[in-house]
Amino acid sequence: YDQLGLANGLPQGTPLTVTYRFMDNLNTPVGQSPFRSTIHDFMPMSGAQRQVVRSLLDTQFDAVGVRFHEVGGNAPAMRFGLSSGINGEGANAPEAGYASFTTPGGMEPIVMINYLQPVFQRDPAGRAFEDVMLHEVGHALGMKHPGQYHAHEQGPFLPAALDHTGNSI
Repeated sequence: YDQLGLANGLPQGTPLTVTYRFMDNLNTPVGQSPFRSTIHDFMPMSGAQRQVVRSLLDTQFDAVGVRFHEVGGNAPAMRFGLSSGINGEGANAPEAGYASFTTPGGMEPIVMINYLQPVFQRDPAGRAFEDVMLHEVGHALGMKHPGQYHAHEQGPFLPAALDHTGNSI
């Protein structure tokens, strides 16, 4: 596990129920730090994108003991939305999505998809959206990359021969 994330500190195999909601605006729930300056060009997800997220959360995490429950309003929860990337770079950004932790301890992550990336222009709720969403939810839960892909990442990492999509999401 990474230092941040909803599964941080849980013994392996411990069941986890995560609440989530879709962001319709950038209003900050009471008791949370404002994040307006860290999310660029916010947009809510479309109905089709929300359905992809619901389907992933309903089907892809049972094997690891994680269940998701959608909530409304400003309840504390994992949140989903669209932006133009971490630094607002849009199509030029290196990331197709990211998980941001806005509260101490990373207990209420925001998962954002960079809607300006070319792959999402062709099919905004297609396979690429699904793959990136699955990857970013993994980060929000506290999973890290299996290899050192960025200088700031710290091990342990899988041996290079095991660092492939068959051993990760």
